[in-house]
Amino acid sequence: MAGLKKIGRQSLEAQATTAIEQAIINGHFKPGSRLTEVTLSEQLGLSRGPVRAALTKLSTAGLIVQHPYASWEVIAFSDKDIWELFTLRASLECLAIELAMRRFSPAVNRRLQNALKKLEDACARDDFAATSNSDFAFHKTIVELSDHGLLVEHFERVEMRIKMLISSSNLRLPSSAELLAQHVPIADAFARQDIVLGQQILRAHILDEGRALIDDYEKKPSAA
Repeated sequence: MAGLKKIGRQSLEAQATTAIEQAIINGHFKPGSRLTEVTLSEQLGLSRGPVRAALTKLSTAGLIVQHPYASWEVIAFSDKDIWELFTLRASLECLAIELAMRRFSPAVNRRLQNALKKLEDACARDDFAATSNSDFAFHKTIVELSDHGLLVEHFERVEMRIKMLISSSNLRLPSSAELLAQHVPIADAFARQDIVLGQQILRAHILDEGRALIDDYEKKPSAA
């Protein structure tokens, strides 16, 4: 049929990757869950080829590990894993906010202030999903404003694991007011182009969240 292109293999792989990735990040597949190509192929309505390619890609991204006989496992987290994730995230974002401030302009500042406004609006509605998405978007904006492609790439890999970690935890999330209060000083320091203060606030905010998640994971065995 003229004007209608066949769906290529790459498109099927991309769709499978997105579907499985979101199921992991959203907590449908919990840490330690076993995944098989056969079961996933049936659930997605795809042949095993695109599913295998998707699983290989997610393994490279660090979300799953491969076992013999076409079996895969969603990664689980140790205290050390969480510590490494959040110290790396803090380092990446602190570098990002420095680079972003060094290319500061009204337009650059406006992007971060707009991200803060979206977070503020979500908090005002007390919309959990929107607040969580706006929280991640605020931090992603800082990284994108660095205009550093490799930094963005590494941040996205860390971000995926942190989303997965949070969705599988029992951590009490801060209230909307608390969450907003954690981010306003970061945006204020950015607007004043105070690199040192911005990095200090950002690092403390990220590491506090990491420590809270470690505490939550340490409680899990005793709760079992």
